[in-house]
Parts: sequence; structure tokens; C-alpha cells
Amino acid sequence: MSTWLNKWDPEDEVFWKTEGSSRAWKTLWITTGALTFSFATWFIMSALVVKLNGIGFKFTQDQLFWLAAMPGLAGGILRIIHTFLLPIYGTRHVISISTFLKIIPCMY
Repeated sequence: MSTWLNKWDPEDEVFWKTEGSSRAWKTLWITTGALTFSFATWFIMSALVVKLNGIGFKFTQDQLFWLAAMPGLAGGILRIIHTFLLPIYGTRHVISISTFLKIIPCMY
């Protein structure tokens, strides 16, 4: 299995100026986008819960609380699983798949 990151030496000034800095910024932007989708997915689901009774659903206050809490609880639990997937499949694959899964609820 070949890796796309053959060299990473941020302490080497020549490497940092020629290749390292641009790769670090690219990673920062991709990660920021992925985290933004994570937050948006959580926020959309939590904000919709408040409106459910107004559009015809009949939930109790306890049920609405749990519906609002579930995205945060699921995110925390899935974060533990995410931690173990990174060394197995690699950061690029795990972040790509998880970001794609988070885009789906944001689009609908």
C-alpha cells in the first residue's frame, strides 16, 4: 500500500518553503470544512426538534429533549469509533467518508 505522504519534515526550512507549508494549509482548510459540516449537521438536527410539535408531531418534552440530545450523544460515541478507524484506514479516507455522510443531512 503506497502512501501519499512520503516525506514530512516541517523542521527542514527548505522542505517547509517548497512543499510543507502548502500541504499544511490545504489540510487545515479541508479539516475546517469537515468540522463545519459536523457542526451544521448537529445544529440543523437540534434546531428542527423545537419545531416538530408545530408541524403536527405530538412529542412530550422528554422526547423532544432526547431528540435534541441524540446528535451530540451520537457524535461523542462515534468520535470514539473514529479514533480507532484513523490508524486502520488512514486520515484521508476516514475524513472523506465521514464528511460525505455529514453532507447528506445538510442537503435534505
